[in-house]
Amino acid sequence: SVLAAGFRVVAQLAASLDSAGVNFPAPRHGVDARSWSELAEWCTRRARRVAAAITTRLWRDSRFISLAPSVVRAGSDGDASLEQPLELLSPTIQGVFPLLLGADLPPEVADKLMDQLEDPAVLASARLRGGVPTTARSDALAYDPCDSSLMWRGPSWPPTDWIVVEGLEAQATLSLDATTRARAARLKLSILQRALSLQLHEGFSEYYHPDTGAALGQRALGMSTALISKYCR
Repeated sequence: SVLAAGFRVVAQLAASLDSAGVNFPAPRHGVDARSWSELAEWCTRRARRVAAAITTRLWRDSRFISLAPSVVRAGSDGDASLEQPLELLSPTIQGVFPLLLGADLPPEVADKLMDQLEDPAVLASARLRGGVPTTARSDALAYDPCDSSLMWRGPSWPPTDWIVVEGLEAQATLSLDATTRARAARLKLSILQRALSLQLHEGFSEYYHPDTGAALGQRALGMSTALISKYCR
C-alpha cells in the first residue's frame, strides 16, 4: 500500500516538473520513460498494478490479511534458506494501510477498514485516549501493550498512526463514494486530534499505550518529533 502511494507521489512530482519545463535526466533502475510525462504515466501504471495485486490477493473474510516478514535461517549444513512469509491470523494495523489506495480501493472495502478503526475490540482507541493499536485487542495471546518485547503487538506508534491518517485523507479526497469520503474525513480528524493530544500531554515518545495514552519506550525520539510538522500541515 505504501509502495502504491509512493508511485502516485512520484507521478505527481513528475507531472509538476514536466509543467515547469525541467530537463528530464537519463532514466535508471529499469524505468521505461524518456520524459517527465512518460515517467508520470509509468508510475501511475505501477501504482494501479500494486493496488490490483493487494485488493485481489490479500482481501479475505472482510479484511486484508497481514504477512509477517520472510525469515532467513541457517541450516545445520551452513546453507541459508528463506522461509515464506507467515499469514497473521489477527487483524493488525498493517491491514488498514490499503486505505492509501484512494480511488483504487472500492468504497465498500474502505468502509470495512474504517469499521475496524471504530471497533474497540479491533483497532479503535479505547476511551479515545490513545492512538491506533498495532494489533487487535481481540487477540488475547498477542495484545500486551506494556510488554517491551511485544512493542509491535499493541502499542500505538506515531509513524503508523500517520500512515492511517494519510490513508483516511486519501479516502476523504479520492473515494468515488460521497458517504465514504465524509466518514473518512471525520475519522481522520478524530485520530489526528488524539495523536496531537498524546504528544502535547505525554511528550514525544517512541510509542504509546493505546488504552491510556501513557508514553512508552524511548523519550524525545527524533522519529516521533519529526512527525509534528506533518500533523500540523
